[in-house]
Amino acid sequence: MSTESTEQILHMNGGTGDHSYAHNATAPLKVTMRAKPIMEESIKKMFQRIATSPSCLRIADLGCSSGANALKAASNIMDMISMVAEEEAMIMSSDEKLPATFQVFLNDLFGNDFNALFKVVPELHKEIRTKSDGLCFFNATPGSFFGRLFPSHSIHFFHSSFAVHWLTQGMIEMGKLESLRIPIYHPTEKEMREIIQEDGSFTIERLESLRMCWDGSNLNEDGTDNDLYRFVDVGKRGVFLTKYLRSVFEPILRAQLGEGLMDELFLRFQNKVTQFMDRLEYPILVLSLFVN
Repeated sequence: MSTESTEQILHMNGGTGDHSYAHNATAPLKVTMRAKPIMEESIKKMFQRIATSPSCLRIADLGCSSGANALKAASNIMDMISMVAEEEAMIMSSDEKLPATFQVFLNDLFGNDFNALFKVVPELHKEIRTKSDGLCFFNATPGSFFGRLFPSHSIHFFHSSFAVHWLTQGMIEMGKLESLRIPIYHPTEKEMREIIQEDGSFTIERLESLRMCWDGSNLNEDGTDNDLYRFVDVGKRGVFLTKYLRSVFEPILRAQLGEGLMDELFLRFQNKVTQFMDRLEYPILVLSLFVN
Protein backbone atom coordinates (compact mmCIF):
# COMPACT_ATOMS: atom_id res chain seq x y z
CA MET A 1 0.00 0.00 0.00
CA SER A 2 1.42 3.36 -0.99
CA THR A 3 1.83 6.31 1.34
CA GLU A 4 -0.77 8.25 -0.66
CA SER A 5 -3.41 5.52 -0.37
CA THR A 6 -2.67 5.10 3.34
CA GLU A 7 -3.36 8.79 3.89
CA GLN A 8 -6.80 8.37 2.33
CA ILE A 9 -7.97 5.40 4.43
CA LEU A 10 -6.16 5.81 7.75
CA HIS A 11 -8.74 7.65 9.82
CA MET A 12 -11.17 6.92 12.64
CA ASN A 13 -14.70 5.68 12.01
CA GLY A 14 -16.84 8.77 11.49
CA GLY A 15 -20.36 9.62 12.58
CA THR A 16 -21.89 8.95 15.99
CA GLY A 17 -23.02 5.33 15.62
CA ASP A 18 -22.18 2.30 17.75
CA HIS A 19 -18.87 1.70 15.94
CA SER A 20 -17.88 5.36 15.62
CA TYR A 21 -14.79 6.80 17.26
CA ALA A 22 -16.88 9.58 18.80
CA HIS A 23 -18.97 6.96 20.62
CA ASN A 24 -16.04 4.87 21.90
CA ALA A 25 -13.13 7.24 22.62
CA THR A 26 -13.29 7.47 26.40
CA ALA A 27 -9.90 5.78 26.95
CA PRO A 28 -7.90 8.51 25.13
CA LEU A 29 -9.82 11.15 27.07
CA LYS A 30 -8.82 9.51 30.37
CA VAL A 31 -5.16 9.60 29.37
CA THR A 32 -5.48 13.28 28.41
CA MET A 33 -6.83 14.02 31.89
CA ARG A 34 -4.08 11.92 33.50
CA ALA A 35 -1.43 13.93 31.63
CA LYS A 36 -3.00 17.26 32.61
CA PRO A 37 -0.34 18.18 35.24
CA ILE A 38 2.41 17.68 32.66
CA MET A 39 0.50 19.83 30.19
CA GLU A 40 0.10 22.59 32.79
CA GLU A 41 3.83 22.52 33.46
CA SER A 42 4.54 22.78 29.71
CA ILE A 43 2.22 25.77 29.38
CA LYS A 44 3.97 27.58 32.23
CA LYS A 45 7.33 27.02 30.55
CA MET A 46 5.87 28.16 27.24
CA PHE A 47 4.94 31.50 28.79
CA GLN A 48 8.44 31.84 30.19
CA ARG A 49 9.85 31.42 26.68
CA ILE A 50 7.49 33.85 24.93
CA ALA A 51 9.28 37.17 24.50
CA THR A 52 6.12 39.25 24.05
CA SER A 53 2.52 38.55 24.93
CA PRO A 54 0.68 37.45 21.73
CA SER A 55 -2.57 39.18 20.83
CA CYS A 56 -3.81 35.80 19.58
CA LEU A 57 -2.52 32.52 20.97
CA ARG A 58 -2.59 29.73 18.38
CA ILE A 59 -3.04 26.06 19.29
CA ALA A 60 -2.82 23.03 16.98
CA ASP A 61 -4.26 19.60 17.81
CA LEU A 62 -2.56 17.05 15.55
CA GLY A 63 -4.62 13.92 14.89
CA CYS A 64 -7.75 15.39 16.47
CA SER A 65 -10.21 12.71 15.15
CA SER A 66 -13.92 13.60 15.46
CA GLY A 67 -16.74 13.99 17.95
CA ALA A 68 -17.06 15.80 21.28
CA ASN A 69 -13.96 14.20 22.79
CA ALA A 70 -11.89 15.62 19.94
CA LEU A 71 -12.56 19.13 21.25
CA LYS A 72 -12.00 18.23 24.90
CA ALA A 73 -8.22 18.54 24.54
CA ALA A 74 -8.51 21.98 22.97
CA SER A 75 -10.95 23.06 25.67
CA ASN A 76 -8.64 21.82 28.43
CA ILE A 77 -5.64 23.57 26.89
CA MET A 78 -7.48 26.88 26.65
CA ASP A 79 -8.64 26.55 30.27
CA MET A 80 -5.10 25.84 31.44
CA ILE A 81 -3.62 28.69 29.41
CA SER A 82 -6.14 31.11 30.87
CA MET A 83 -5.41 29.86 34.38
CA VAL A 84 -1.63 30.04 33.95
CA ALA A 85 -1.86 33.46 32.32
CA GLU A 86 -3.79 34.73 35.31
CA GLU A 87 -1.36 33.15 37.75
CA GLU A 88 1.64 34.53 35.93
CA ALA A 89 -0.07 37.91 35.45
CA MET A 90 0.39 37.52 31.73
CA ILE A 91 -1.62 39.80 29.42
CA MET A 92 -2.97 37.82 26.49
CA SER A 93 -3.81 40.87 24.38
CA SER A 94 -1.96 43.97 23.22
CA ASP A 95 -4.74 46.00 24.89
CA GLU A 96 -5.06 45.19 28.58
CA LYS A 97 -8.83 45.71 28.43
CA LEU A 98 -9.33 43.15 25.68
CA PRO A 99 -9.94 39.45 26.51
CA ALA A 100 -7.68 36.63 25.41
CA THR A 101 -8.10 35.43 21.82
CA PHE A 102 -7.45 31.84 20.79
CA GLN A 103 -7.16 30.28 17.36
CA VAL A 104 -7.40 26.49 17.32
CA PHE A 105 -6.29 24.43 14.31
CA LEU A 106 -7.88 20.96 14.24
CA ASN A 107 -5.75 18.63 12.15
CA ASP A 108 -6.31 15.12 10.87
CA LEU A 109 -6.02 13.23 7.60
CA PHE A 110 -8.37 14.07 4.72
CA GLY A 111 -10.70 11.14 5.44
CA ASN A 112 -11.48 12.36 8.96
CA ASP A 113 -15.13 13.20 9.69
CA PHE A 114 -14.67 16.96 10.08
CA ASN A 115 -18.43 17.45 9.65
CA ALA A 116 -19.13 15.52 12.86
CA LEU A 117 -16.32 17.43 14.55
CA PHE A 118 -17.61 20.89 13.73
CA LYS A 119 -21.18 20.00 14.70
CA VAL A 120 -20.08 20.13 18.36
CA VAL A 121 -18.10 23.38 18.03
CA PRO A 122 -21.15 25.57 18.84
CA GLU A 123 -21.51 23.81 22.20
CA LEU A 124 -17.88 24.56 23.01
CA HIS A 125 -18.41 28.19 22.03
CA LYS A 126 -21.28 28.36 24.54
CA GLU A 127 -19.06 26.81 27.21
CA ILE A 128 -16.29 29.31 26.51
CA ARG A 129 -18.70 32.24 26.79
CA THR A 130 -19.86 31.06 30.23
CA LYS A 131 -16.27 31.18 31.49
CA SER A 132 -14.99 34.41 29.99
CA ASP A 133 -15.47 37.07 27.34
CA GLY A 134 -12.61 35.60 25.32
CA LEU A 135 -12.80 34.94 21.62
CA CYS A 136 -12.01 31.59 20.01
CA PHE A 137 -11.72 30.73 16.32
CA PHE A 138 -11.68 27.10 15.11
CA ASN A 139 -10.11 26.02 11.82
CA ALA A 140 -9.84 22.66 10.05
CA THR A 141 -6.35 21.81 8.80
CA PRO A 142 -6.56 18.51 6.88
CA GLY A 143 -3.35 16.75 5.95
CA SER A 144 -0.55 14.60 7.33
CA PHE A 145 1.56 16.05 10.12
CA PHE A 146 4.51 14.17 8.63
CA GLY A 147 4.67 17.10 6.22
CA ARG A 148 4.43 20.84 6.77
CA LEU A 149 1.00 22.06 7.83
CA PHE A 150 1.74 25.58 9.10
CA PRO A 151 4.14 28.45 8.38
CA SER A 152 7.27 28.55 10.54
CA HIS A 153 6.83 29.95 14.05
CA SER A 154 3.08 30.37 13.58
CA ILE A 155 1.86 28.01 16.34
CA HIS A 156 2.47 28.60 20.04
CA PHE A 157 1.31 25.22 21.40
CA PHE A 158 1.07 21.83 19.69
CA HIS A 159 -0.92 18.93 21.13
CA SER A 160 -1.14 15.36 19.86
CA SER A 161 -2.70 12.42 21.69
CA PHE A 162 -3.45 8.89 20.45
CA ALA A 163 -2.74 9.85 16.86
CA VAL A 164 -2.27 6.82 14.60
CA HIS A 165 1.38 7.24 13.64
CA TRP A 166 1.53 5.48 10.29
CA LEU A 167 4.94 4.81 8.81
CA THR A 168 6.00 6.55 5.62
CA GLN A 169 8.43 3.76 4.75
CA GLY A 170 8.21 0.02 5.23
CA MET A 171 5.25 -2.24 6.03
CA ILE A 172 4.41 -4.46 9.00
CA GLU A 173 3.35 -7.99 8.17
CA MET A 174 0.54 -9.50 10.24
CA GLY A 175 1.12 -13.23 10.63
CA LYS A 176 0.07 -15.33 7.70
CA LEU A 177 -2.15 -12.64 6.22
CA GLU A 178 0.52 -11.57 3.78
CA SER A 179 -1.77 -9.15 2.01
CA LEU A 180 -2.56 -7.20 5.19
CA ARG A 181 -0.34 -4.27 6.15
CA ILE A 182 -0.84 -2.16 9.27
CA PRO A 183 1.82 0.57 8.94
CA ILE A 184 1.97 1.51 12.62
CA TYR A 185 4.86 1.41 15.08
CA HIS A 186 4.88 2.09 18.82
CA PRO A 187 8.35 3.10 20.04
CA THR A 188 9.60 2.43 23.54
CA GLU A 189 10.49 5.27 25.89
CA LYS A 190 14.20 4.64 25.22
CA GLU A 191 13.69 4.65 21.44
CA MET A 192 11.68 7.85 21.57
CA ARG A 193 14.33 9.63 23.61
CA GLU A 194 17.11 8.51 21.27
CA ILE A 195 15.17 9.58 18.15
CA ILE A 196 14.48 13.06 19.52
CA GLN A 197 18.04 13.56 20.72
CA GLU A 198 19.50 12.32 17.43
CA ASP A 199 17.29 14.67 15.42
CA GLY A 200 18.29 17.65 17.55
CA SER A 201 15.29 19.83 16.68
CA PHE A 202 13.69 19.63 20.12
CA THR A 203 14.59 19.75 23.80
CA ILE A 204 12.87 17.16 25.98
CA GLU A 205 11.28 18.82 28.99
CA ARG A 206 9.37 15.74 30.15
CA LEU A 207 9.20 12.17 28.92
CA GLU A 208 7.18 9.77 31.03
CA SER A 209 5.46 6.44 30.55
CA LEU A 210 1.95 5.91 31.94
CA ARG A 211 0.58 2.39 32.29
CA MET A 212 -2.96 1.80 31.11
CA CYS A 213 -5.15 -1.24 30.60
CA TRP A 214 -6.13 -1.73 27.00
CA ASP A 215 -9.68 -0.61 27.75
CA GLY A 216 -8.62 2.24 30.06
CA SER A 217 -10.70 0.84 32.94
CA ASN A 218 -7.89 1.40 35.48
CA LEU A 219 -8.43 5.16 35.08
CA ASN A 220 -11.43 7.26 36.07
CA GLU A 221 -12.89 9.91 33.77
CA ASP A 222 -10.73 12.58 35.43
CA GLY A 223 -7.54 10.54 34.95
CA THR A 224 -7.20 9.38 38.56
CA ASP A 225 -6.58 5.72 39.45
CA ASN A 226 -9.60 3.42 39.53
CA ASP A 227 -8.75 0.67 42.02
CA LEU A 228 -12.06 -1.10 41.43
CA TYR A 229 -11.54 -1.84 37.75
CA ARG A 230 -10.65 -5.49 38.36
CA PHE A 231 -14.16 -6.08 39.67
CA VAL A 232 -15.69 -5.05 36.34
CA ASP A 233 -16.93 -8.00 34.28
CA VAL A 234 -14.22 -8.95 31.77
CA GLY A 235 -16.86 -9.67 29.16
CA LYS A 236 -18.11 -6.07 29.29
CA ARG A 237 -14.53 -4.82 29.19
CA GLY A 238 -13.87 -6.97 26.13
CA VAL A 239 -16.92 -5.54 24.34
CA PHE A 240 -15.84 -1.98 25.14
CA LEU A 241 -12.26 -2.56 23.98
CA THR A 242 -13.41 -4.19 20.75
CA LYS A 243 -15.70 -1.27 19.92
CA TYR A 244 -12.91 1.21 20.60
CA LEU A 245 -10.33 -0.60 18.45
CA ARG A 246 -12.91 -1.11 15.70
CA SER A 247 -13.56 2.64 15.64
CA VAL A 248 -9.82 3.17 15.11
CA PHE A 249 -8.75 0.38 12.75
CA GLU A 250 -11.85 -0.57 10.76
CA PRO A 251 -11.21 1.86 7.86
CA ILE A 252 -7.74 0.50 7.07
CA LEU A 253 -8.82 -3.13 7.64
CA ARG A 254 -11.94 -2.70 5.52
CA ALA A 255 -9.90 -1.23 2.67
CA GLN A 256 -7.65 -4.30 2.57
CA LEU A 257 -9.95 -7.16 3.66
CA GLY A 258 -13.36 -6.00 2.49
CA GLU A 259 -16.55 -4.91 4.22
CA GLY A 260 -17.95 -8.42 4.62
CA LEU A 261 -15.27 -9.62 7.05
CA MET A 262 -15.54 -6.82 9.60
CA ASP A 263 -18.29 -8.14 11.88
CA GLU A 264 -16.82 -11.65 12.07
CA LEU A 265 -13.27 -10.34 12.48
CA PHE A 266 -14.08 -8.13 15.45
CA LEU A 267 -16.37 -10.75 17.01
CA ARG A 268 -13.47 -13.22 17.00
CA PHE A 269 -11.18 -10.53 18.39
CA GLN A 270 -13.66 -9.83 21.18
CA ASN A 271 -13.87 -13.51 22.13
CA LYS A 272 -10.09 -13.80 22.14
CA VAL A 273 -9.22 -10.58 23.94
CA THR A 274 -11.71 -11.25 26.76
CA GLN A 275 -9.53 -14.18 27.85
CA PHE A 276 -6.57 -11.86 28.48
CA MET A 277 -8.20 -8.67 29.80
CA ASP A 278 -6.60 -8.98 33.24
CA ARG A 279 -3.12 -9.03 31.70
CA LEU A 280 -3.41 -6.56 28.84
CA GLU A 281 -1.83 -3.18 29.45
CA TYR A 282 0.43 -0.90 27.50
CA PRO A 283 2.55 2.18 28.17
CA ILE A 284 1.39 5.62 27.05
CA LEU A 285 4.29 7.98 26.34
CA VAL A 286 3.69 11.54 27.52
CA LEU A 287 6.11 14.11 26.08
CA SER A 288 6.66 17.80 26.53
CA LEU A 289 8.98 19.25 23.86
CA PHE A 290 10.28 22.71 22.99
CA VAL A 291 11.74 23.71 19.65
CA ASN A 292 15.49 24.40 19.82
